[in-house]
Amino acid sequence: SRGISMPTVMDAGVKWCTRGSDHVMAFVYYEAGEMVNIQYRWMQKRFQSEKACEYIPWNIDACIGEEEVYITEGPIDALSLMECGIRNVISVPNGAQSDLHACFDRFRESHLDGLKTIIIAGDNDKPGLELRDKLISYFGVGKCKVVEWE
Repeated sequence: SRGISMPTVMDAGVKWCTRGSDHVMAFVYYEAGEMVNIQYRWMQKRFQSEKACEYIPWNIDACIGEEEVYITEGPIDALSLMECGIRNVISVPNGAQSDLHACFDRFRESHLDGLKTIIIAGDNDKPGLELRDKLISYFGVGKCKVVEWE
């Protein structure tokens, strides 16, 4: 329903697989080309990740060499921006309830310190607004811009 094309899905490394009797999307979390985790997404917005895997931002390597990055609440939101031509986009690993220190701290030096601008493109619901505030607090108000969706 978001109009995300198959080339965008494939370029982003998203896979399709079977979980039980369901056909689901598999968002592979990579760091430096190495698979770190997989999050499965059912069309009914049900999610499941691999057990005992690290929760890192999805598409984290998109930050390398960039001056700005977009941060979304979920990988499907990041795919929506990718469909619009925005490639420097990452997603928090566990939606609005993500532990920002757990997912971002070890990437500060390698991926995040060179960024001049963090563009927060979260949802406008209560959890999304809470995540926005947590991201602004984490990265600093002077570094953040917020997308205001209609």
